[in-house]
Amino acid sequence: MRYKKVVVLIFVMLLVASAGCISSHSPVIEKQELKEVMGGRYNGSLWLYSYDDYETTRIHFTVDEKTYVGYPWNESYIPALDWIKNNTPKDAEFLCWWDYGGMIMGYTERNVVAYAASKKLKEVVAGWDEEGWEEKKLPLSDEIITDVSTALITNDSTQTKEFMEKYNAEYVFVTKWDVEEGIFGAINIGAYGTEKVHVGSDESHKTILVWLWSEDNVQGFENVYSDDTVKIYRIIYPQENT
Repeated sequence: MRYKKVVVLIFVMLLVASAGCISSHSPVIEKQELKEVMGGRYNGSLWLYSYDDYETTRIHFTVDEKTYVGYPWNESYIPALDWIKNNTPKDAEFLCWWDYGGMIMGYTERNVVAYAASKKLKEVVAGWDEEGWEEKKLPLSDEIITDVSTALITNDSTQTKEFMEKYNAEYVFVTKWDVEEGIFGAINIGAYGTEKVHVGSDESHKTILVWLWSEDNVQGFENVYSDDTVKIYRIIYPQENT
C-alpha cells in the first residue's frame, strides 16, 4: 500500500511539473518553437518543446492577461475538441480534471471550471520547489480543485450535478486515462488529500468517473460524444424529462 502511495505522489509531481507549475527542477528546455497559432479569446497556440532526449507539444493559453503552459498536447483529443467547437454554445462550461482544461480553453474557446493547479497540489510536492510555486501565483483556490475532484470521484451523481450547477457547468469531459492509476490517484488527492479510493477496487467502480467512462447511460447525464479516448456528457435537468 505504501508503494502505491509513493507511485501516485511521484505521478502527481510529474503532472504538476509538466503543466508549468514547477520550474527549477523541470527538465532543461533546449528549444521552444511555435507550431500553430489558434488565437481566439484565450489566445491559444501550440509550441514544440525540445529537451535533451525528447520532444513534446504543449498548448499555451491566456487567462486574465497571464499565459499558461498546458498539459502535453495529445492529438487523440482533437476529434473531441473539434466536436466541442462545432456542437456546443460559445459560453459552454466544462467540468474536467485540470490537465485538460487548457486544451479545451485554448483550442475550443470554451470555459472550464479548472485549468490549473491549486495550493493543495503544491503541498503534495512541498519541498520540491517552494520558490517556484510561489512565483507562479496559482490562480485557482483549493475549493475549486476539491470541488472538481469530489464531483468526479463521488459515488453520488446528485452531488456531481450540484457541483456542476455551482459553477454553471453543463458538460463533463472524461478520458480513458482518468480511470487509470496515475490520474485517478491524483484526483483522489485533490478530493481527499490522499489516495482513498484505489483503481480496480469495488469502491472505484462506484465512482461517477468510472461510470461515465465505462457506461453510456448514467442517470442524469446524456452521452453526447464518444470515441476511444474521450467521452463527453451533458447534464440533464428534470424539466427536460417532462
